[in-house]
Amino acid sequence: MTGLSVDGSRLVVLANGGKVYTLESADQTPELWWWTARFGSPIWMNPGGTKVRPTMRAWSFSWLDPMYTSVIPFKQQGFWTDGAGHEQPVGGAGVTSLYALSQTGDRIFILDPWLPGGDPFKPSSKRYSSDYSYEMQGPVDGRFRAVNLSSAGSTTMVINRYGDMYTRLWDFDMSGADTLFFSYTPEDQGNLKGAPNNFEGFFAQYPFLRGIFPKPYAKFQLPSPQWIQQPKVPGEITSAISVRQTGPRSANRELQVEGRKDGKVGIWSKKIDPKASWKFTPVAKAKLTAPVLDNTAADMTSATLSPASTVNYAGRDKSGWTLSTRSFDYATEVQTFQICAGGACADLTAYIAPTPRPGWMPVGLTSTPRIYQGFLRPSAADRAAIAANPALKKAVAALIPDGRMENIIMTASTKEMTVFTLDKKMVKLGRS
Repeated sequence: MTGLSVDGSRLVVLANGGKVYTLESADQTPELWWWTARFGSPIWMNPGGTKVRPTMRAWSFSWLDPMYTSVIPFKQQGFWTDGAGHEQPVGGAGVTSLYALSQTGDRIFILDPWLPGGDPFKPSSKRYSSDYSYEMQGPVDGRFRAVNLSSAGSTTMVINRYGDMYTRLWDFDMSGADTLFFSYTPEDQGNLKGAPNNFEGFFAQYPFLRGIFPKPYAKFQLPSPQWIQQPKVPGEITSAISVRQTGPRSANRELQVEGRKDGKVGIWSKKIDPKASWKFTPVAKAKLTAPVLDNTAADMTSATLSPASTVNYAGRDKSGWTLSTRSFDYATEVQTFQICAGGACADLTAYIAPTPRPGWMPVGLTSTPRIYQGFLRPSAADRAAIAANPALKKAVAALIPDGRMENIIMTASTKEMTVFTLDKKMVKLGRS
């Protein structure tokens, strides 16, 4: 074994060149243990499995458990809170994720047993031994350079070389991508509450079942929960960090950082709430496992940022109006477009997530188009300007007929971007 990561009742070990082996029911007696090297679509059955590549700076395993307590009536304890404060039930199969930090520290790859793993038809190929095409965008629009990462219960923590730390509650289900099982919206849902369990949440989203499940529940809010900057530790620390689940809700997380105080080695810890304070617990006979960071009291986030994306797209419709977007990062979930017509311009906001797919795809933005799904909305600040300009209003209506929101499919490659609406309007944007 070359690596091990544990979260709740599951653990992952790396062996044979980084291959992922998962143990379920790790908190039970040995006769209930279940080891598997399968990892990837369809649903844990990819015989090629997956690997943590040796080029990764860090990796961590996460298991978000629905925590069922009863079948009749159906009850669960596992919940998470979306970006608008709705408490949502963890999905029926839970969420298994492995997060891997790139060597540069600014890309966070996600490996999921329901998403593509290694290509089973190319078992001897290093390139096709794992699929790193799905990502979670890091802090500061993906520009934050982390030196370590830790995850638990779909909560990820990153730290840079100056001790600046961010946390985020995020997985594939929360991102807006898993439309097979969940419904999402960027609109204000008022006083609606999340479903009491994933069974009701799943079936209540279908109108034809309204007679059986009459109560409407809040959809998963978009954008998904964002990165939260945590207060700096008031003392010596290293890059050795950990996230620990302390209960069934997403607010039940504890952050831990290895450090030293008054010459004693131990653990700095706090609740994930950014308002909570750090406390130090010495550990007898412990030694530091990593070098001490330059943990200044000041916020040094900007000191190590990667350059902003220089990927821009622009296109012109045959009717004369233009659509453009700048600084596109392929892992983004929110992208601003500018539409111009009649001498005026307005912003449109796209809430996007990568589509699930069964096959292998190269990492990053390449000549192979990446496919996204989501919603396109006019900026609230620009709605008055749109209504006041007939040409601009007509242009926006071409993409968003009701002027409020439209479902879209979007593609992006090194050559071009396309935006395709539910009303079969397609716009092509070339690199600019």
